[in-house]
Amino acid sequence: MNKAIVPSLVVSIALFSVQAHSKTSLETHLLDPSTCISVDNCPAGAYYFSPEHDVAQLNQVADIVLQKMEMDSEFSTDRYAFLLAPGVYTGTQNGDDVLYHRFASDEVKQNAGLNIVLGYYTFVHGLGDHPASVSISNLEVRNQCDPSIPNNPDCIQPGGLDNFWRGAENIRVHRTAPGDIILAASQAVPFRNLDIHLPEPTPDYPNPQLLLCDYRTPEIWACGYTSGGYMANVNVAGNIVPGSQQQYFVRNSEFTEMSLGALWNTVVLGSGERYTAPDKDDIEIGGELWDTFPYTLEQDVPIVAEKPFIWQEGGGDAKTFKLRVPNRMINREGVHWPIQGNDIEVTEDNFVIVSQISDPSGKLSPQRVSEINHAINNEGKHLLFMPGDYLIEDTIQAQRDGVIVHGIATTMVCGNAQACLTVSGANSKISGLTLDAAYVSESAPKTPALLHVQHTARDADLSDIACRVGGKPRPYEVQSSDQDLVNNLGTCLQVDADNVIIDHAWLWRADHGETGSSNNDDYIGWEVNKADHGIVVNGANVTAYGLFVEHFQHYQTLWNGENGRTFFYQSELPYDVPGAAAWQCDQLKGDVSNNVGYCASYKVADHVNAHQAKGLGVYSYFDDFQNPGGGQGEIYLANAIEVPAKPGMQFSNIIAVYLDGIKDLPAQKSGFLNIINNTGGPTIGSVDMLNDGEFEKLRTALPGYAG
Repeated sequence: MNKAIVPSLVVSIALFSVQAHSKTSLETHLLDPSTCISVDNCPAGAYYFSPEHDVAQLNQVADIVLQKMEMDSEFSTDRYAFLLAPGVYTGTQNGDDVLYHRFASDEVKQNAGLNIVLGYYTFVHGLGDHPASVSISNLEVRNQCDPSIPNNPDCIQPGGLDNFWRGAENIRVHRTAPGDIILAASQAVPFRNLDIHLPEPTPDYPNPQLLLCDYRTPEIWACGYTSGGYMANVNVAGNIVPGSQQQYFVRNSEFTEMSLGALWNTVVLGSGERYTAPDKDDIEIGGELWDTFPYTLEQDVPIVAEKPFIWQEGGGDAKTFKLRVPNRMINREGVHWPIQGNDIEVTEDNFVIVSQISDPSGKLSPQRVSEINHAINNEGKHLLFMPGDYLIEDTIQAQRDGVIVHGIATTMVCGNAQACLTVSGANSKISGLTLDAAYVSESAPKTPALLHVQHTARDADLSDIACRVGGKPRPYEVQSSDQDLVNNLGTCLQVDADNVIIDHAWLWRADHGETGSSNNDDYIGWEVNKADHGIVVNGANVTAYGLFVEHFQHYQTLWNGENGRTFFYQSELPYDVPGAAAWQCDQLKGDVSNNVGYCASYKVADHVNAHQAKGLGVYSYFDDFQNPGGGQGEIYLANAIEVPAKPGMQFSNIIAVYLDGIKDLPAQKSGFLNIINNTGGPTIGSVDMLNDGEFEKLRTALPGYAG
């Protein structure tokens, strides 16, 4: 269908539903599955699934969305969510013993239980107050490969490295069909509040497991590269196999065992004594073998609040939708269901709801933003974004204490070189948002933080926050091919308030972009998608869980506040540094002819007296091919991490990894000189390390650093 007429179709369907059933305000923003009838006629938005629907039809809708959002949809502007009413979504005649796929027989399709495979920008949310309230037969995230061939061995590569921007929460996955449950996800893919039950063993699959990479068949056991990931408040009735995952963060979850796999940096936080790891006694924090088995284990979580979620109370015409706002919990261990908190009914009296139905153009004009600001700050309302890719033409200002800004499959493009959202109210809750830096002219001033938590917003909770700088075409703010337009950003996220919790964030300056008919260089490059930092923290007592920050041009993370804490950190340095002279974040510390840059990934400011961080991985890959005319040649980073030399600096389980780099120049090298504060030793690779045609990858680990 022509995208230009989709909004009018969606509006007409929604209005008809209101007249027929006198729906609540949220229901006017939900689509019936019958709306999605083909790949070309499946409007983006939130689809309401109910056990009253035919499961075969729901499978067909999920597959149509997958066809739209797999493979080449990484920079699509479509956004989808499946909201599942409480109930059991199984097939007929033991139908959940078979899995739906688009090339299956009609009999299989008719009998299969609900099988959801998540493509780009696709999210599934159970609407119960407990994961067991919504049960489906299978959930998958698969490789970027041709899905038309079941058990396709060619799916080993390219793997799941780019399996971004999707997620699942608040459901039970109760698979009975033989095989593994495969969640081959990378960054910005939160799995929250899941209850995962694996199938019974069979001769072909004698030990079913939750597999975090792809691809496994009875004939082939191999994984393409995957770079994840995040899991919280999840129960797995069995084992987890990371496989080729480069790193993973698990919080307050329960499972039998997590195998070693190929992980460089794994943090398991808050599982108490429930977690069994190979040779656990040898790999406790600070243990001698940490560099061999890089697992960071912590029994409890100091302080955390689960992400808000929508749930349904009652059924039929009597049903209501409520947003549960979880309470903060102290020293928490294990899974907690149901999640305790305050409920707010999702009505027009309590919320401004933004959707592709209420705002079909996708543009929130300054006037519309002004209306939103008045409603949330003067009328006591909260703000709910339904699935969509929205251009925010002025700054949304959450000034009232306790304001909630919650997104479901939501991207905010921050227009007019300004922030999308500023938060100044205490105890605010911000969740489920991806922020895109808009394009500006080369002469425009630097855009400030896209999300700014100001100093008065103490005790704010941020959950599932993503940021993207560059990589995408210009669907809204630029309608010309003017190549003088660039990104020019100060930082994605700035936190000035005290006692803030950040629970999962991926902040990304794009290292690759939309290709298609346009030149990829239009959307990425040292002078194209410019951005200094992923995050700047100025507040005190800020805690971050699952912090991913990649490819920025200055310090990836700059921490100026006292008593900060980070549990799990993953960071790739920028690929496209043009040379050491362009990468001097401190005062120049030496002659640039020594080819050393001084832009540490994780920087704690010199005036800070106390900081704690556990489970940090920093990776280098200097891609000479991104710089026409010779590139940067030989280049090193002096330190992956820089902190003041004070007793209050407590860092443990740090790893530096040389992923790849300059290998066309026989005498050239690249990588790290040290891990932290001139200690830890080098992690350097060169073409001289070629071994049987393979370029060796290196890693260097440091169990601990204290001042």
